[in-house]
Amino acid sequence: MDGFKTDGGEFIYSDDVILHDGTSGIREKNRYCQDYLNAYHDFIGKGRVLFSRAGFTGTQKTPIHWAGDHQSTNEEFKAVLSAGLFASVSGVIFWSFDIGGFAGPLPSDDLYLRSTMMACFSPVMQWHSEPDGGQFSKLMPGGEGNNERSPWNICLKYGEDYLHEIRYWHWLRMNLMPYIFSTAGECVRESRPMMKPLVFDWQDDEKAVLCEDEYLFGDSLLVAPLMEEKEMSRTVYLPKGRWHGFFSKRSYEGPCTIDSCEERFPVYIRDGYAVLLKKETDIELGSPMDCARAGVHFILAGKKGHSSFDDSGRHFEISWDDSGVVTAEDREDESWEIYD
Repeated sequence: MDGFKTDGGEFIYSDDVILHDGTSGIREKNRYCQDYLNAYHDFIGKGRVLFSRAGFTGTQKTPIHWAGDHQSTNEEFKAVLSAGLFASVSGVIFWSFDIGGFAGPLPSDDLYLRSTMMACFSPVMQWHSEPDGGQFSKLMPGGEGNNERSPWNICLKYGEDYLHEIRYWHWLRMNLMPYIFSTAGECVRESRPMMKPLVFDWQDDEKAVLCEDEYLFGDSLLVAPLMEEKEMSRTVYLPKGRWHGFFSKRSYEGPCTIDSCEERFPVYIRDGYAVLLKKETDIELGSPMDCARAGVHFILAGKKGHSSFDDSGRHFEISWDDSGVVTAEDREDESWEIYD
């Protein structure tokens, strides 16, 4: 067993409860959920993961957390993003949410797709749904006979073309895993969140400070999720510096406000930074791949820069300037492209 999902058990149901140390339920109502997580965290040890929905002061020491049992509505999807950004400024390193929601009627094809896109560029990509006849089934009846939010169940409802689109984002996630794994290690070593609002890096930029619907995913990627119903593009604020569309390769000079219509999903690479991917030669990102045969592939953003990564016990160091890549290990399974 690799870990535990502490889902339920974190509640005190009565103010009259007396805890072992003599304190009352009304006094310990908030602290109890963190004591509950601490007990699990200490018991399972460092080799396993805890995945929790509740927390209190000190919860950043007991990762990972997810946003809880939200409904499959667009308004709650917006609230989920707010929850993730608030969690990050509270010191929570790793955060997640249920793709397409947890309870109520099955999500629309539009909502499920947009939340899958955001999950692809989030610390943990996962779906989780209330079982048939679960605790919310009478208040918010779910899908008839099958309430599961798995990609395969959702695609049974919305068709084969939809299946191909959803599959693309899951394969893209596999492409991104070296960047995600390396970034996760950096965040642990440096005690900083993996998903953070723009104010973290641009505290003197009023627009960045006030921006509540974009975030940095690691240091290299700026993500602007599609939060509105049937939204295919949106207005994106890019802070000072040069930025490069992850999908379009188009470059922008910040600070600026742009329309993301050039991008399949609004993701931008920071100039001077790299993204480390797993990719088979001559196969497009988001395509099915043989992970055992795939090599590493760098996207290098800008005319010059330097990045280092640690993935699965391997260290990668790469620098580039106007003349091209000037330092790299030049292993046989390495390739790169420069966005400028």
